[in-house]
Amino acid sequence: MGFNNVFNLYGGIFNCVNSGYEVVDKNNKQTKKVHGYNKEWSKLLNEERCVINLSN
Repeated sequence: MGFNNVFNLYGGIFNCVNSGYEVVDKNNKQTKKVHGYNKEWSKLLNEERCVINLSN
C-alpha cells in the first residue's frame, strides 16, 4: 500500500488500562473499560476491560 509512516500502538491506551491507570470516558467520568476497535485489536486488552460494539 505504500505506507511509510506506520506505528505500532501496542503499549498505548490499552497498556494504560491493562495496568490499572485511570482513564475517563467522553463525559470525563472515570471508567475501567475501553473500546477494543475490532476483534483483532481487542486481543491486546484484558478481557474484563474490553468493550466492543461492532454495530456502531
